[in-house]
Amino acid sequence: MTIEIKKTDRSMAAPFCNLIRQYHMQDKILVASFHDERMTEFRQVCPEVATSSARQETTVFVLMSKVFLGRLFSPSFISLQVPEESSDGEGQQRAGPHASEQSSRLSGRIRIGGRAAHEGHLSDP
Repeated sequence: MTIEIKKTDRSMAAPFCNLIRQYHMQDKILVASFHDERMTEFRQVCPEVATSSARQETTVFVLMSKVFLGRLFSPSFISLQVPEESSDGEGQQRAGPHASEQSSRLSGRIRIGGRAAHEGHLSDP
């Protein structure tokens, strides 16, 4: 099960982690957020829970993949979620085919534009 942390005015990392621990869900969920500060905070409070890539991590991986350096990236996450298109304020950026190809070494799940990609191949939704 994937649960996404949205950006809020107050931190919810500690109470959320406490609930995960209370119900013994540490090995049953994946926590996702594209908000870097929220994901960093959650990882500090609840390091035993698997997480997905945050925005900056995703951006670094996609950019490294565009120049065929994605295999050199050492992630702190087990799941990579890449929007097919993302606005960077200066236009649209596409993940491109190399993001999926070079992410095949990740042991976690890979999602590009809402479609699952496993072992470097996009599958139908």
